[in-house]
Amino acid sequence: MAGKLLFSHAKRIVAVSHFIMHDLQERYGVSQEHTIVIPNPVDGEGIRRLARESVPADLEHIFQGKVVATMGRLTHQKGQRHLLRAFRQVKKEIPDARLVILGEGELLGKLEELRHE
Repeated sequence: MAGKLLFSHAKRIVAVSHFIMHDLQERYGVSQEHTIVIPNPVDGEGIRRLARESVPADLEHIFQGKVVATMGRLTHQKGQRHLLRAFRQVKKEIPDARLVILGEGELLGKLEELRHE
């Protein structure tokens, strides 16, 4: 309920997608007049072009088998620690599954420690 209270005092609410905007409207009663969408810039064509490229030979072994991969800054905001903890459950059901986290950031050491736990 704190969300409704906070949103009711906001002059403008910025959502990163139309989906998020609609969710705010439905879940918290945010009016459309107070909401604006400023999408995160995504180069869709660039992503499709890169997806067609082959993986460099020295990295092919990383992506063999059942792999979940994620990429991003290694910071608290990105929440990779939650992914590592959740992946523990995946491993119980799919023992040969692997998790690949690509990125750099302040939490690299902490995430490596959590990986060993």
